Amino acid sequence: MEPDIDKITNGSPSGLPLSRQQRLLLTSNGTDAASRSLSDFLINVIFVSTLGANAFELGLMNALGTLGFVLVSVPAGYLVDRFTGLRVLRFGLAGKVAIVVSLFILVVSDSFSVPVGIALATAMGICNVFTENSQVSVAADISHREVGQAKLTNLISQLTAADQTIGIIAPAAAGVLFAVMGAPPLLAAAVTLGGLALVTAGAIKTLATASNSAAPTTVKFSGALAGIGFIRANRKLLALTVLATCTNFGLAVFSAVEPILIIRFLELGPAWYGYLTALGGVGGVIGAVMAPAMSRRFSHRFITVLTTVIMLSLACLVVLAAFTSQFWAIFLLATQSLLWGVFVVAFYVATTSWATNLTPPELLGRTTSARRLFTFGVVPLGGLVGGLIGTVWGLIPAIVIWPVTILVGLMIYLGLTQRPETA
Repeated sequence: MEPDIDKITNGSPSGLPLSRQQRLLLTSNGTDAASRSLSDFLINVIFVSTLGANAFELGLMNALGTLGFVLVSVPAGYLVDRFTGLRVLRFGLAGKVAIVVSLFILVVSDSFSVPVGIALATAMGICNVFTENSQVSVAADISHREVGQAKLTNLISQLTAADQTIGIIAPAAAGVLFAVMGAPPLLAAAVTLGGLALVTAGAIKTLATASNSAAPTTVKFSGALAGIGFIRANRKLLALTVLATCTNFGLAVFSAVEPILIIRFLELGPAWYGYLTALGGVGGVIGAVMAPAMSRRFSHRFITVLTTVIMLSLACLVVLAAFTSQFWAIFLLATQSLLWGVFVVAFYVATTSWATNLTPPELLGRTTSARRLFTFGVVPLGGLVGGLIGTVWGLIPAIVIWPVTILVGLMIYLGLTQRPETA
């Protein structure tokens, strides 16, 4: 079953219609997400089910797959501000199509192996940095940032809703169809979807032009590292960055052992791994629909604290699931996946639109990339730590680290934002 793009693009939680350019961005993002979701899911399943990869190898793949956030976040942000986000977006999409085509050829020719998979995951991670860093800039450009936050929040929520809606279909279908037809047909679908994302992005037009110099109001933040300086000077952005960094580190540790927990330890198999991932997508759609209304009704500080406390509780459910029977494990993991999708997306939509509106247009690319440098740059370390702990000490210690780091991040966030926020 394919997602109803018309329903996704023509309706909007905040009641604001989407323009043709916004719909093109939405379609490009959705098809890219489907391609990425299929290829990522298949690599994980092939690693565990076919190649027999261990926790360290999975952790290494996850770590190197996000190494791009450390290596190219700063230059990617500079390129977005220098040459416009749309050009960088197209460049990143073209790179991802080439990688998925390579993956398809390797699997069909029986040449796919753990080292090759790790190499492709690393290259895909670098391309993801370019596309994700540029997407916020493109969304801001075609939403006309000068009219205020509502229109941008609406577009970000719709992008997230489309992302999550297609994320419901891809993992669930892949989990079922993998056993029936194998990987090649699914990888062929990923290639087709990636190509569609690139073609659609080619049709997008923005009013933005590249900026070669900083505006007078931000002249003290200049050069490729201007985004880091701006985050340090802005207490709200700094607090959000620290919180996301701690949360992502714990999640990366858990992600290194998640397929092994579900497929091997709990003996649920690849299909349940896909179902649980799809439940997270369902929750993501709900969260994206909720986000604009939450942003209008509550302060950003309240939304951030509320969603973080809930995510902390949900991470604890995963720990509990490891000590229960298979029936209760499925119940707890399903509950966690669904609600995690709701609140992590609500958190993301609200804080992304907030951070975007706090940032001057000429610094948006560099500030966005600087935040990702820290929030996602810590993921490779988390993946390595998770793989090492899962291999040496077992799954439980790796799982426990997740809620602990969320709690640490929340405490630091509260310390940096002692005064109530009304923005």
